[in-house]
Amino acid sequence: MRLEGGVGYNNGGTDTTVSSPGVGSVSTNLLGGGGITADAGIWFDSPLGLPDISLGAQYLYFSDSGSITASSSAGPILGLTSATANLNLITNAMMFNAEWRPSISGFHPFLGTGVGVAFGTLSGSALGFSASNSQTSVAGQVFLGFDYDLTSNIYAGVTGRFFISEATYHAANIGIPNNIDITNRPISLTAHLGLQF
Repeated sequence: MRLEGGVGYNNGGTDTTVSSPGVGSVSTNLLGGGGITADAGIWFDSPLGLPDISLGAQYLYFSDSGSITASSSAGPILGLTSATANLNLITNAMMFNAEWRPSISGFHPFLGTGVGVAFGTLSGSALGFSASNSQTSVAGQVFLGFDYDLTSNIYAGVTGRFFISEATYHAANIGIPNNIDITNRPISLTAHLGLQF
């Protein structure tokens, strides 16, 4: 059994579509809106006697931010033909993973995938208004990296990760409903430290 935790940075794509009655919709890719990422997990090596295979449960955290400009297709609204919103997306996810992790003289390359549930909270502000909404969605990931045994029970390494989840968030300003469809797909790099028993 291994206990592991890591921290790093994510900077990936966030496909965002904002739609509102009377205004229309606008789509953008908030590439470059990144932030802090962290993870913690428990792993079981060689379950059921399977060599070089590990199964684990993992918590993931992503913090992302960006801005989007929407233009009205129905003419000026509140005297404006367009408006810019600042969006912040916090994602907490619980993942169940399988990885291939051989041991080569204390060096462990690994490659894995996982599925789970993402709990996302989107907050935003525009035209002096602010709103937030939380949604739950299915999530997936693929990851690779390596770690190295520092001692007989402590190891350290690096993980590269591609994560994806999709949800529709709802926010209302001055009584106007807004739907914000987000496909969140951050790419992250984290350094991790682990304890094996």
